[in-house]
Amino acid sequence: MAKHSSFRLYSFKDRFKQNRYSLAAKLRGHLGAVLCLSATEDGSLLASGGIDGLAAGSHGATTAVTWVSCSDDPDDAVFFGTQSGSLVCWRQLPGTSNTTAFEEKFDMLLAGSSEITDIVFDNTTSQLAVCNRTGAVQLYSINGDMRLDVLFSIAMQEMVPRNIAFCRGGDRKLLVFSMYNGAVHELHSDGTSHCLVEGAGTIGSAAVDIVKSRYVIDDPSQGIALFCLDGGRLKTFPIKETKGWRPRQVAFADACRDVVSGSDHGVVYVFDRRSGETLDELTVGSDSWVQTVSTIECQAHSSIVAAQSGNVEGKNDIYIWTKRNTEQHRREDGLACGYLQKLLQIIMIAATVAFIVQNG
Repeated sequence: MAKHSSFRLYSFKDRFKQNRYSLAAKLRGHLGAVLCLSATEDGSLLASGGIDGLAAGSHGATTAVTWVSCSDDPDDAVFFGTQSGSLVCWRQLPGTSNTTAFEEKFDMLLAGSSEITDIVFDNTTSQLAVCNRTGAVQLYSINGDMRLDVLFSIAMQEMVPRNIAFCRGGDRKLLVFSMYNGAVHELHSDGTSHCLVEGAGTIGSAAVDIVKSRYVIDDPSQGIALFCLDGGRLKTFPIKETKGWRPRQVAFADACRDVVSGSDHGVVYVFDRRSGETLDELTVGSDSWVQTVSTIECQAHSSIVAAQSGNVEGKNDIYIWTKRNTEQHRREDGLACGYLQKLLQIIMIAATVAFIVQNG
């Protein structure tokens, strides 16, 4: 029996447009705000989570989403978390790489039954980490049938995890970013943790470059801030506020050379991580909230995805921009022609896709 989903799926293919963060596609999105975005590792599918279509459902708004691909399973799965605390897995049906047929593998309630704030997947270890507003942080291993085995489940005391990330080298360690005090903790599987960075304010969103030990946060007091995991603040990227502060999602792009942030006035800002220079100001066709941003990185090609997240009346489009790469990367374009035909042209095959969910 088919169910209405709390997110959308889009398929990309056939041509790559070589412009420096030029608009590559505008996809028909949700009715109402878009809250989260995630693309598959090869950039071929995009899932978006929103608030539309959920009044008749049991999950509540989709607040976090990520894709999972295991080495022993050729089919992708999408995991999403909800405002009511459910963790749901939908797995692509075998042999349907060019369609959007999925089956629901499970729908389970996390400890604390509160809003899921982040979901992350590590494809090197096939581990999935989830956190929610009650302070629960859970780590799972995933087998080929998308079944979850609990590695640990820990309740963080006196903190609300805003985002989580895997530590370099795995070993069942996670970075946890505290929403209300701005601290960063390293969490171990035995339940112990230690504070890497003392916080001094709110974190609206966080993204990590684990290789360079850098992370970027939405700092409501000053703008977007770049930190070192073993030190202090390195740089601040100012973004004006016109309507008052709300959390803005942040991300790294172009192999972590660029920093991306949403805003309260319809602009997605792109900064050079090293110099702090503003590289681009990408617009979504209005001056409303655009808190929801994500990035796609595939074979040295970078794209930015964003959508409005305020009180949107009617259809809310999703915008995708691709970056014109360096001269070296442009020379590689000819070598990667066959690959790019399958990747980031970003022509939408289907404007709105219904998922086939088979229960039982």
